[in-house]
Amino acid sequence: MDKGLLLYKDMPLIRWIVYRAHELTRDVLVIANRVDAYNFLSVPIIKDLYNARGPLVGLYSALRATQKEYVILTGCDMPFINLNLLSYEVNLLAQSGADVAIPKHDQILEPLHSVYRRTTCLPIIEAALDNGDRSLVGWQCQVKVNEIDDNVLLTFDPELQFLINLNTPQDYQAHISSKERK
Repeated sequence: MDKGLLLYKDMPLIRWIVYRAHELTRDVLVIANRVDAYNFLSVPIIKDLYNARGPLVGLYSALRATQKEYVILTGCDMPFINLNLLSYEVNLLAQSGADVAIPKHDQILEPLHSVYRRTTCLPIIEAALDNGDRSLVGWQCQVKVNEIDDNVLLTFDPELQFLINLNTPQDYQAHISSKERK
């Protein structure tokens, strides 16, 4: 199942994510293993730079594909991204000098709704990948991380919907009504 192609609001979910992201920035990239599957989008589609699968490879590919200082990483299966929270994360990096701004709910980090500083994260992620690490958070002990706790997260999203991702057909059925699919 290609989660990015699931229908949401009568369009592929990836198109919805790109549409929402454009409300925050015009600099939107899609990182994919299968570039041809997303040719219908009006943004650059970048092939993963490593053959290995996983979101760390996607983040690395995004960091390599841009010269922008900050990269916002979201999943193609997260229909409820919160633009106000992402904007807050970008501002937090700019003001604090941190390298990563990442939500932390119930002691669990959410790296797929986070912002990364390209110049400091890129070489560390590259080294992690070269060492076989595929974790989106394992390498973060080597950079300055700003964790955003529940008290702040709840001010942006009282129901914490931004955390919902559609990993399984059951998740899709549970979180996306038949009305939203059409």
